[in-house]
Amino acid sequence: MINLRHIGIVVNDLEKSVNFYNDLFGLITVKEMIEDGEYVDNLVGIKDASIKWAKLKAKDDTIIELLEYQNNKKQKKDNYPADRLGCSHIAISVENIESIYHKLQNYDCKCNSKPLYSPDGKVKVMYCHDIDGTILEIVEEL
Repeated sequence: MINLRHIGIVVNDLEKSVNFYNDLFGLITVKEMIEDGEYVDNLVGIKDASIKWAKLKAKDDTIIELLEYQNNKKQKKDNYPADRLGCSHIAISVENIESIYHKLQNYDCKCNSKPLYSPDGKVKVMYCHDIDGTILEIVEEL
Protein backbone atom coordinates (compact mmCIF):
# COMPACT_ATOMS: atom_id res chain seq x y z
CA MET A 1 0.00 0.00 0.00
CA ILE A 2 1.17 3.53 -0.75
CA ASN A 3 0.03 7.00 0.20
CA LEU A 4 0.52 9.89 -2.21
CA ARG A 5 2.69 12.34 -0.25
CA HIS A 6 2.51 15.38 -2.53
CA ILE A 7 2.64 16.62 -6.12
CA GLY A 8 5.64 18.80 -7.03
CA ILE A 9 5.47 21.50 -9.70
CA VAL A 10 8.46 23.60 -10.80
CA VAL A 11 7.48 27.25 -11.24
CA ASN A 12 9.20 30.43 -12.40
CA ASP A 13 7.98 32.72 -9.62
CA LEU A 14 6.97 31.09 -6.34
CA GLU A 15 5.01 34.06 -5.01
CA LYS A 16 2.94 34.42 -8.20
CA SER A 17 2.26 30.67 -8.32
CA VAL A 18 1.27 30.51 -4.66
CA ASN A 19 -1.17 33.37 -5.25
CA PHE A 20 -2.53 31.63 -8.39
CA TYR A 21 -3.19 28.29 -6.65
CA ASN A 22 -4.57 29.97 -3.53
CA ASP A 23 -6.91 32.16 -5.59
CA LEU A 24 -8.19 29.46 -7.95
CA PHE A 25 -8.48 26.51 -5.60
CA GLY A 26 -8.46 27.89 -2.06
CA LEU A 27 -5.27 26.04 -1.16
CA ILE A 28 -3.63 27.08 2.10
CA THR A 29 0.12 27.62 2.39
CA VAL A 30 1.32 25.40 5.23
CA LYS A 31 5.10 25.73 4.87
CA GLU A 32 7.70 27.70 2.90
CA MET A 33 11.43 27.13 2.90
CA ILE A 34 14.68 27.57 0.98
CA GLU A 35 16.91 24.52 0.69
CA ASP A 36 20.41 24.30 -0.75
CA GLY A 37 23.76 22.68 -0.13
CA GLU A 38 25.27 19.27 -0.78
CA TYR A 39 22.18 17.33 0.35
CA VAL A 40 19.91 19.14 -2.13
CA ASP A 41 22.52 18.95 -4.93
CA ASN A 42 22.73 15.18 -4.49
CA LEU A 43 18.99 14.76 -4.08
CA VAL A 44 17.96 16.60 -7.27
CA GLY A 45 21.14 15.93 -9.27
CA ILE A 46 21.80 19.62 -9.98
CA LYS A 47 25.04 21.28 -8.86
CA ASP A 48 24.59 24.36 -6.67
CA ALA A 49 20.82 23.97 -6.55
CA SER A 50 18.92 26.41 -4.38
CA ILE A 51 15.20 25.71 -4.14
CA LYS A 52 12.62 28.01 -2.64
CA TRP A 53 9.44 26.01 -2.09
CA ALA A 54 5.97 26.19 -0.63
CA LYS A 55 3.61 23.41 0.36
CA LEU A 56 -0.06 24.14 -0.26
CA LYS A 57 -2.81 22.06 1.31
CA ALA A 58 -6.30 21.37 -0.03
CA LYS A 59 -9.39 20.73 2.10
CA ASP A 60 -8.88 16.96 1.66
CA ASP A 61 -5.25 17.26 2.90
CA THR A 62 -3.74 16.78 -0.58
CA ILE A 63 -0.45 18.68 -0.81
CA ILE A 64 0.88 20.52 -3.86
CA GLU A 65 4.52 21.54 -3.54
CA LEU A 66 5.60 24.48 -5.69
CA LEU A 67 9.36 24.71 -6.30
CA GLU A 68 11.31 27.69 -7.64
CA TYR A 69 14.94 26.94 -8.51
CA GLN A 70 16.56 30.20 -7.38
CA ASN A 71 19.81 30.10 -9.34
CA ASN A 72 18.44 28.98 -12.70
CA LYS A 73 17.37 31.29 -15.47
CA LYS A 74 13.64 31.77 -15.64
CA GLN A 75 12.17 29.42 -18.19
CA LYS A 76 9.95 30.57 -21.01
CA LYS A 77 6.32 29.63 -20.46
CA ASP A 78 5.49 26.69 -22.67
CA ASN A 79 2.01 25.21 -22.69
CA TYR A 80 2.90 21.55 -22.51
CA PRO A 81 1.14 19.22 -24.95
CA ALA A 82 -1.10 16.59 -23.32
CA ASP A 83 0.83 13.74 -24.98
CA ARG A 84 4.37 14.62 -23.86
CA LEU A 85 6.26 11.99 -21.89
CA GLY A 86 6.24 12.23 -18.14
CA CYS A 87 3.55 13.67 -15.93
CA SER A 88 0.66 14.52 -18.23
CA HIS A 89 -1.54 16.63 -15.96
CA ILE A 90 -2.87 17.23 -12.48
CA ALA A 91 -6.62 16.71 -11.99
CA ILE A 92 -8.37 18.96 -9.49
CA SER A 93 -12.00 18.63 -8.40
CA VAL A 94 -13.85 21.91 -7.91
CA GLU A 95 -17.36 22.94 -6.90
CA ASN A 96 -17.84 25.56 -9.65
CA ILE A 97 -15.92 24.99 -12.87
CA GLU A 98 -17.42 28.06 -14.58
CA SER A 99 -15.96 30.31 -11.88
CA ILE A 100 -12.54 28.68 -12.29
CA TYR A 101 -12.77 29.04 -16.08
CA HIS A 102 -13.36 32.80 -15.76
CA LYS A 103 -10.54 33.21 -13.24
CA LEU A 104 -8.20 31.41 -15.65
CA GLN A 105 -9.13 33.94 -18.33
CA ASN A 106 -8.14 36.74 -15.94
CA TYR A 107 -4.72 35.10 -15.53
CA ASP A 108 -4.40 34.81 -19.34
CA CYS A 109 -4.12 31.02 -19.03
CA LYS A 110 -4.83 28.85 -22.06
CA CYS A 111 -7.87 26.59 -21.86
CA ASN A 112 -8.36 24.02 -24.63
CA SER A 113 -12.12 24.62 -24.46
CA LYS A 114 -14.85 25.95 -22.24
CA PRO A 115 -15.97 23.41 -19.63
CA LEU A 116 -17.45 20.38 -21.39
CA TYR A 117 -20.00 17.83 -20.24
CA SER A 118 -18.56 14.29 -20.24
CA PRO A 119 -20.38 11.84 -22.55
CA ASP A 120 -22.03 10.16 -19.54
CA GLY A 121 -23.14 13.55 -18.18
CA LYS A 122 -21.62 12.94 -14.74
CA VAL A 123 -19.00 15.71 -14.82
CA LYS A 124 -18.07 18.99 -16.43
CA VAL A 125 -14.39 19.01 -17.31
CA MET A 126 -11.72 21.05 -19.06
CA TYR A 127 -8.00 21.01 -19.70
CA CYS A 128 -6.14 24.26 -19.08
CA HIS A 129 -2.64 25.44 -18.30
CA ASP A 130 -1.42 27.15 -15.15
CA ILE A 131 0.65 30.34 -15.34
CA ASP A 132 3.79 28.32 -16.16
CA GLY A 133 2.20 25.96 -18.71
CA THR A 134 1.55 22.90 -16.51
CA ILE A 135 -1.64 21.12 -17.59
CA LEU A 136 -4.49 21.10 -15.11
CA GLU A 137 -7.62 19.01 -15.60
CA ILE A 138 -10.44 20.78 -13.81
CA VAL A 139 -13.45 18.61 -12.91
CA GLU A 140 -16.84 19.45 -11.45
CA GLU A 141 -18.89 16.43 -10.44
CA LEU A 142 -22.58 16.85 -11.21
